[in-house]
Amino acid sequence: MRMGLMVGGQCFQGSLPERVATGRDLEARGFDTLWIPHVLGLDAIPLAAPIGRETSRIAGSRPT
Repeated sequence: MRMGLMVGGQCFQGSLPERVATGRDLEARGFDTLWIPHVLGLDAIPLAAPIGRETSRIAGSRPT
């Protein structure tokens, strides 16, 4: 079974390095996908790029 998590709002605040660390942590915990909404002042595309660069297995919000 594949598992994904949507992050955003108060659970995904902090500096860019902290958010990238959260992405790495979620990957290490076994999540397959990480969904980042483009709402409430969160710009999903520029945030997803460094998370993708720093992880090796977790996928963004797209089918794989």
